[in-house]
Amino acid sequence: MSKLKNLLSKFLSDEKPIQEKLLNISLPVVIVAGLIALIGSCMLNFSSLSNLAIAVVDIVLIFSLLFSVFFKRVKLSAVLFLFTINNVLFPVMFFSSGGNHSGMPVWMLLGLVASWLFLTGLSRYIMFTVNLLSDVACIILSVFFPQIVHPVVSELNIAFDISMALIISSFIFAFVFKFQIDNYEFQEKKIKKAEEEAVKATKAKSVFLSNMTHDIRTPMNAILGYVEIAKNNIDDKKKVEDCLFKTTVATEHLLNLINNVLDMSKIESGKMSLESQPCELRDIYDEVATILKPELIRKNIALVSDLNGLVVSSIKSDKLRINQILLNLINNSIKYSASGSHIYFSIEQGEVSEGKIPTTIKIRDEGYGMSPEFLEHVFEPFERERNTTTSGEIGTGLGLVITKNLVEIMGGNLNLNTQENIGTEMIISIDFPLTDSVQKKIMEENKKIDFTGKRVLLVEDNDFNREIAAELLQSVGFIVEEATDGTYAIEKIRVSKPGYYDIILMDIQMPLMDGYKATTIIRSFENKALSEIPIIALTANAFIEDRFKAFEYGMNGYITKPIKLKDLCENISSILDSK
Repeated sequence: MSKLKNLLSKFLSDEKPIQEKLLNISLPVVIVAGLIALIGSCMLNFSSLSNLAIAVVDIVLIFSLLFSVFFKRVKLSAVLFLFTINNVLFPVMFFSSGGNHSGMPVWMLLGLVASWLFLTGLSRYIMFTVNLLSDVACIILSVFFPQIVHPVVSELNIAFDISMALIISSFIFAFVFKFQIDNYEFQEKKIKKAEEEAVKATKAKSVFLSNMTHDIRTPMNAILGYVEIAKNNIDDKKKVEDCLFKTTVATEHLLNLINNVLDMSKIESGKMSLESQPCELRDIYDEVATILKPELIRKNIALVSDLNGLVVSSIKSDKLRINQILLNLINNSIKYSASGSHIYFSIEQGEVSEGKIPTTIKIRDEGYGMSPEFLEHVFEPFERERNTTTSGEIGTGLGLVITKNLVEIMGGNLNLNTQENIGTEMIISIDFPLTDSVQKKIMEENKKIDFTGKRVLLVEDNDFNREIAAELLQSVGFIVEEATDGTYAIEKIRVSKPGYYDIILMDIQMPLMDGYKATTIIRSFENKALSEIPIIALTANAFIEDRFKAFEYGMNGYITKPIKLKDLCENISSILDSK
């Protein structure tokens, strides 16, 4: 279905001019009409020259369609289409199908109209003139030299030819007329929608300017007011220091307002660029937490962080912009949370793939939340549910918009879950590129755990445990053979050739014969190549005495369940390397 939609978009994309869309529709119609005409011409025994002309023109039209749709040579396609039809096909058909006593004059008239439909500018006039001269020449020649016109053998043929010409031309005219009406209605709806969006944007910007006027005047009034107070109390050092501090806070807020507007302007103009440099996610969070600490203390809000899911801290990204994203979101949570509440910050990462690590950052607060009505507009520029006047919180309504755009420029997504009077959770999902050093380290680790071609005998009585262990072992290249009990394992090893098994993973607790007894019997084989195969114990017992017991029975290693692939591979590598 998606392939069909993509194909149709090549023919009828909204961005294409009307002449191009009309050409892309008409060409397939004319090609099909040509095939029908060819079949009819053959059935009525028209001249072979007519049949050949129709066939050749159909082939040319197919190439014209390819030029238009796939090579974007629309004008060339239209000229080739019109010239071939009007100056090759129609003249041949005219002289071989009865001349003026046939349906060809109707087709010639249709060809002249087509020149106006498919071309614009000077090329339209040139093509119309060429086609008109060709048609006039054909009519004059048929009148003064009737012998060159192949007569139609029966009245039935004449009636059929004229009827076909009138029916098909009427169908084409009706189709073009309907297409023009539909296109007009579509353009009208598009213009209406654009007008509505323009009105909406204008209204939003008017609200923004109103808010900005208030928001800019607030710090400006503070700056001017505190400067005046400082001047009036120039001898009071403590008072002056307090005024200077408050002036600095107001100035920083004013600068933040200006930066937000500038960032939004860059984003809307497509000029926002990112600088990809090695940085540490953990350090970025620590910096953000340090910056916000005074505000958290002031509002008595606890920031609770969980970085246990941060597997790889070293990434390549724009540190400044990540810092800005986290500051915006956590600051929003602080702004719209009550005193004594909590903000929860966490990072989780997935498996590394193609040099990137999927990273999910969650910021959840216990604040006011958002209403369902505002949620629909939360990522629209200049929108605020609570303006400065009603909530006492200062802002432009651009923070979330800028943050969402920055995340998307990084190739990620920003989503939110919110419930009024319960709180809001912001979720950032980005696949961060890894630094070169981290990628190199991962590649080296992958090389170390490649056991391609090595064969392991997995001895485990539990079906689920056996399936999981087999999948893990196969993922690092092992050829896995299985045994459900110690007795079966002994028999498999007894009949195997020396060197067939590289290692044995032996469960300890099994119903018929446990791992200890099976290991004792294997170690008693006369053939040393079989008796010395390395054996690693698999057990749920994690006590130190169990580990010693495994070694006493002749096992080479010890892995506790649930199995961790990294630990298992390191254990196997050390044993195989020491052989």
